Amino acid sequence: MMNVSCLECMAGRYSSAKGVTRSDDCNKCAAGKKNPHEGATLSKNCTKCAVNTKSGDEGSSACVPCDVGKQADKGSAKCQACGAGTFSNVLGEDCQNCVAGQYRGPEDSPDKCLSCEIGRYSTAASVVCSGCELGKFGATAGTCVNCPPEQYQDTRGQQQCSQCPAGKTPNKMHTACENPPWGT
Repeated sequence: MMNVSCLECMAGRYSSAKGVTRSDDCNKCAAGKKNPHEGATLSKNCTKCAVNTKSGDEGSSACVPCDVGKQADKGSAKCQACGAGTFSNVLGEDCQNCVAGQYRGPEDSPDKCLSCEIGRYSTAASVVCSGCELGKFGATAGTCVNCPPEQYQDTRGQQQCSQCPAGKTPNKMHTACENPPWGT
């Protein structure tokens, strides 16, 4: 008569059956869950992976952090790239919004935001930069300021304003030059 000994399920598995003789008789924890302990007898011994970690395979004993530029919900089997306008440059950390003056498009690397060029700006979480509005100019990368007195700007995305010709003054919005209200 052959002597068969009972086994405990290895980490990443569980079984409520008595007398398990092969590890294949144990159930695997589902993807997105882990069980670091041997001898588990209940499915609830398999716990969901924490936020920004994953367990891609069934029968995992541990969850691993998401790569830089990715994030995951609790209980995830895989990590997802940060959405456009967001980034993550730390292993296992949440994606953050790009700050004003920076952007990240859908095809850009998810681990960093890019700075807008001079003459262009963006708001937080932007996917593109826009040209400075009429009456404004880009003094530094990512920001726009109003044209100084006696100057105007009639084109978007410029790096400086223009001086009004002699005898003319900028209109209220500094988008064009006009005859002064008192005449010439």
